Amino acid sequence: MKYRVVHTTEYGYGESVPLCHNVIHLRPRDTRHQRCTRSTLSISPVPAVRRDQRDFFGNHATWVSLQEPHERLTIKAISEVDVVPVPLAPDTVGPTWEQAAQMLAECNR
Repeated sequence: MKYRVVHTTEYGYGESVPLCHNVIHLRPRDTRHQRCTRSTLSISPVPAVRRDQRDFFGNHATWVSLQEPHERLTIKAISEVDVVPVPLAPDTVGPTWEQAAQMLAECNR
């Protein structure tokens, strides 16, 4: 199954901010059951410095530095993720809705 994930973060400041540094964690991580096939990150205003790396835990991280006065910061991430459903073990499957309703009815008698 393919998902398209859109996330927008907006910061509005009460007055102009001359400098800011941010670490952004918005790219989905690849696992056995999901794979990020595409990911874009747009930042406004455009940062003076941008560095894409992995953090200590292996997560995608983007370090940015805005070095011009700004009153608003907008970060938008768009990712496409392929997800493989994880089958439940037989012993973790609970009763059906109908069975649960019947069990509740019997408890209330």
